[in-house]
Amino acid sequence: MPKFSWLSERSASGVPLLSIKLGNEDLTAVLSNYNPIPIELDETRSEVDPCIFKGHLKNDPATEVLVTGGCAGDDSFDVSFSRVW
Repeated sequence: MPKFSWLSERSASGVPLLSIKLGNEDLTAVLSNYNPIPIELDETRSEVDPCIFKGHLKNDPATEVLVTGGCAGDDSFDVSFSRVW
C-alpha cells in the first residue's frame, strides 16, 4: 500500500512536494495548482480551486500525478497516476 506525505520543500510554483513511498521506492511528485474548471462566483468572476494539483514524478516526467480531494498539508486526499506515452 503506498504512503503519501507532504514535504516542506516546495516546487517552483510554491506547492509543497509530495513524497510517495511505494514498496521499496521513494518517489517525489512535483506539483502546481491545476484548474480545469474555474469556480463561478458570478457572471463576471471566477476563481481557481486551490486544492487541485497536477504535476509529474521528479525522476520520471512522463508519469503525471493528479491530487484532488484535499489541500496541500491535509491528511486526506486522492492521488492518481498516469503514464504519458
